[in-house]
Amino acid sequence: MDYKRILKEILNIGREMLRAGADVSRVEDSMYRMCKSYGFKHADIWVIYSNIQATVETAEGDIITQIRHIPSTSSNFDKLDYLNNLSRRVCRQTPSPDEVANMLQEVLDRTPQPAYLEYLAGILGGTGFGVFFNCGVKDAIIAAISSIIIVFLGRRLAKTENNPLISNFIQSFIAEVFIILSVYVG
Repeated sequence: MDYKRILKEILNIGREMLRAGADVSRVEDSMYRMCKSYGFKHADIWVIYSNIQATVETAEGDIITQIRHIPSTSSNFDKLDYLNNLSRRVCRQTPSPDEVANMLQEVLDRTPQPAYLEYLAGILGGTGFGVFFNCGVKDAIIAAISSIIIVFLGRRLAKTENNPLISNFIQSFIAEVFIILSVYVG
């Protein structure tokens, strides 16, 4: 069994999960499960938003370490759903490294969801929170506009800003300034 190639493909799946917006602990858990399914005796996996490191011990006692740098992340929950399904399939079937690479490429080659769905989801989520907290019609309109601003900025910043803390700060600050100005205007 080609353990190096198996580990390579497991890290590639983990990388793509992070790029799609997965939580760090979720990526680690998925990678541990995939390593276990391929019969690695021991696995140490460390994930942060910009880096994945994995060291595994094979059944023959060989130690293999691989690292992936993650230059940027964004939120693509459609792709993340397919990647989660892929990791479950890999755990269930333990396909060859070539098959895993092909299955991963199929997920990556899928056509992305249209932008209007992201805006619609943002509007429904933002306005839904406003309605939940008993806002009026004016407040609901401001919540919808704020949601559009947040989605727009999120899509733009995903292309240039690698740090989610900075990206979230910028989105929050601009949306909050808009909300405060809306209160003063009436």
